[in-house]
Amino acid sequence: MKQFLLPERPWVGIISPSYPVAERRETISRAIASLESLGCEVVRSSTLLGSAGYRSGSINERSLDLNGFLRDPTIDLIICSTGGFNSNELLESVDLRAAKESKACLVGYSDVTALTLGLRTISGMQTVHGPMLVDIDQDPNCFVRLFEALREKQDVTLPDEVWDSKDRRRTYPGLRALSKKLPRCSGTIVAGNLSTFNLLLGTPYQPSVDGVVLFLEYDLEERNAFPSLQRLLWQVRQAGMFKDINGLVFGILQEAVAKEETSDWDLSSLLAEVTDSFDFPVLFDAPFGHVHPSWILPNGLEVQLKTDGGRPSVSMAGS
Repeated sequence: MKQFLLPERPWVGIISPSYPVAERRETISRAIASLESLGCEVVRSSTLLGSAGYRSGSINERSLDLNGFLRDPTIDLIICSTGGFNSNELLESVDLRAAKESKACLVGYSDVTALTLGLRTISGMQTVHGPMLVDIDQDPNCFVRLFEALREKQDVTLPDEVWDSKDRRRTYPGLRALSKKLPRCSGTIVAGNLSTFNLLLGTPYQPSVDGVVLFLEYDLEERNAFPSLQRLLWQVRQAGMFKDINGLVFGILQEAVAKEETSDWDLSSLLAEVTDSFDFPVLFDAPFGHVHPSWILPNGLEVQLKTDGGRPSVSMAGS
């Protein structure tokens, strides 16, 4: 895949495909100001600050916003306000022809995984597992790093600290790798949130993982987070994903989820169990997803994993 290259003065459409952000107007304003300071022309969707219960608008209203940006030849980038629960509702309403012809790149993570991977599957559209508008509160430089990544300056450096909230920073432990696996691999990126990725399994929007390096991360959604994480990963295995992938990279756990680990049962143990009988490299504690700062992961970009020499690493095109 040729990496998407962002123009110097991009037109950016901003949408709320899932959860409402009407109560976070100040945050949205700061995010827009940040984008404008980077030279963007920002176009707001009609439901950006809409509110209809736990959604920003009806399926039809949100679909009109998304399709409007897909049909607009001036839009270079589509950035989502936040995640939520229901982006997958929009997939059946996508203007497929417009998505195939659009020059735009869609950016988001969390629940927006349904769109970044679903749209890429059915249309080949360029998509990125990257920041959303609400991230500006926790990571003021998130759009700077996004734009650097989209201009072939992909940053895969490891941070000194990570945080779910900027008031609760923790020392970053560094990348780790499972032993008794292959020492290296390469493949193209498929990146997303585990819970939302699993919503696509068995549907027309399920991404092909043949020859890919699968990047998955998990966020706290249920009271018993660690057992839920375990069963979700087993669903990925039982859906046959591990038969086709070249490698697996799992994101660092949020602090609340990590607190459920014990000396006998932790993320390393879980990953070893669920990937038993497969020899592809498995890296974990990677800084992406629901932690900050987060890697920018363009879907379809070539990536290489190395675990030999005791220093696990991830390198991407442009790094």
